[in-house]
Amino acid sequence: MAAARRTRPNPSIARRSPGWARSRLVVPAAGARLALAVLALVAVTAGASRASASPILWVTPMQDGVATLGGDGQVTYHTGDGNPTVLADSVRGDSLRLCEGQLLAIGTDGRLRSLTGTAVGPRVSLHSRPACLPGGRVIAVSADARRVLLLSANLTVLARQPLDALPDGDPVPIGDAVALLTQPTQRYRHGTLGDEIEAGAVTLLRQDDLSPIATLTVAAPAVIEQRRVQGFDAAGPFGMLITRSTPTQGAGVEAVALHGDRLVVVAGAPPIGAPDRWLNLFAASGDHAYAVQTPHLGGPFERFTLAGGRLSVARYALDVTNHRVGSRNLDLALLLPPPLAGERDVLALPTLDRKQVQLVSCGASRCIPVLVLALNAPLTSNLAARWRGTRLVLDAGEADGTMQRFTLDASLWDVPMTR
Repeated sequence: MAAARRTRPNPSIARRSPGWARSRLVVPAAGARLALAVLALVAVTAGASRASASPILWVTPMQDGVATLGGDGQVTYHTGDGNPTVLADSVRGDSLRLCEGQLLAIGTDGRLRSLTGTAVGPRVSLHSRPACLPGGRVIAVSADARRVLLLSANLTVLARQPLDALPDGDPVPIGDAVALLTQPTQRYRHGTLGDEIEAGAVTLLRQDDLSPIATLTVAAPAVIEQRRVQGFDAAGPFGMLITRSTPTQGAGVEAVALHGDRLVVVAGAPPIGAPDRWLNLFAASGDHAYAVQTPHLGGPFERFTLAGGRLSVARYALDVTNHRVGSRNLDLALLLPPPLAGERDVLALPTLDRKQVQLVSCGASRCIPVLVLALNAPLTSNLAARWRGTRLVLDAGEADGTMQRFTLDASLWDVPMTR
């Protein structure tokens, strides 16, 4: 196996120590008063480790560190001690998945396999990210996208269901079911997500045996322009959000739930209203959901709220993005997991040039930027976060092969919401 490279200096850090240092904070001028409050409350440290000779495609928190997938197929494990460990020299696909301690990736033979154990599973769809179920079970899409597979913790097939799945669609657990985009179509060839194939429907399956529960089909010429649904309990039983697009009106968001034996639309927000305009819906919390409209043009950042049977939207000009044109990575932005006492949502999103990560705090009535973190090079991976004691660790992979780690204090959730 190729030797992993050691930690290198991070030019965005002002003071250095053997693994961690205080990071440089970049705050928008318009938020100067708020910045003073933020700097008084939030402790931030940052560290960088060279992970790959090529851009990092994916980061996954694992044990006390993080696993990274480089564009060269190398998977590396980092603990922050400056001595990364190579777990695999060459894997396929563009993401990793950790299921109850087992790190999963697609091998050169196209089979799903464990990089932390010896389990080898069936051939699976190259760009569909498997879903984790309790007990270490896994749901995956077959290599030809004509079946959905239920796998045991050792990756043997427990059940298979014939299904015309979106080839790069991600299964999403919702309650004791799983939602998957189906009925692939080319009737709307926008092509912003890596190909010109979109979904014509979403299907809900039982987790225990993959038997179908219900399917919602969108009428032509509309498509579901996304790779997955967004779980949304506020919509009702098996609630979810879908991104419905048409060639003339662009993308809009609809809330869907199971009524009896049917999936139905229970609320919707107006579409953008112009051709070839898309939004990337990326998170939900309580009655709220979050997206970036036209992420390739810098926003706006959007918060959707379901109340009184209506799905309303508030927009904020923050110069942020959460997607690159032609990429299948929908996770450049992240809803940070709150502390136990968290009463607001804090989200992390890259700026349009992807050279910084902006933290946005959303309270009951507004969303405001509260902190900006500088990267060494443009963000090329997803963002990933986890709690370590009373501090939040935020991981990011960059275009120069650097794995960047920020550690934030829980006081970030107490930043005043007034200017």
